[in-house]
Amino acid sequence: MRGGKTKTGYTITEVLIVLAISSAMFIAANAFISGRVAETSFRTGVNEMASRIQDIINQVSSGQFSDRPLNCSIDLLGNINPVAGTNEQATKKDCIYLGKKIKFSSPEPKYTIATLAGKRLDGVQLSSIGLKEVSVIDTSNVISGGLYPTANQTFGFVLNPDGSLGDSSLSAQNILLIDADNNIINNTTGLSVCLTNGRFSAKVTVGDNKNVLGVKTDFFYGRTNCT
Repeated sequence: MRGGKTKTGYTITEVLIVLAISSAMFIAANAFISGRVAETSFRTGVNEMASRIQDIINQVSSGQFSDRPLNCSIDLLGNINPVAGTNEQATKKDCIYLGKKIKFSSPEPKYTIATLAGKRLDGVQLSSIGLKEVSVIDTSNVISGGLYPTANQTFGFVLNPDGSLGDSSLSAQNILLIDADNNIINNTTGLSVCLTNGRFSAKVTVGDNKNVLGVKTDFFYGRTNCT
């Protein structure tokens, strides 16, 4: 009686099936990991930008403005004219440092910070301070995480030392939110900038519910705009 042969190894078809399944699992795992990495990088970039805005708010609140010497003068028409000088910070004869402004220009992945000055009105409420940009601190601030603004946006923060600016509900705050035209923002929605990496988007808002001292972030996954 002849003994039967025992089947060993795999057929080509079986090997191909195993390879196909393994490849599919690898592709799925790689896509998942890549998506998580992209999401983490996105969140990190947005949070870093929100933190940078918060730092600027804190600097204005504590009186930290431009570290570059600058002098200001007021002409006959009441306009502020920045002049290079060596006077110490916040001791100008005609002007006083009052805040900072942040500018985003779409689709550039960076932002600009400028210093704001106003007229020194001793003994007078700061109702006509004539804010003006007198010094650009830095134009090379890069937004990390491959992010860029979806639209142009500018907002700033100015001191409100005697509560004479803004409405009565804001008088307790020592700084105020302003827009690109130096208008004081008193609404409950504040101002925001929409950041995207081409896949996700997030809205960074300042002045939400009239809270100028706080920065709020809202994330929108799977969308490239904040609407």
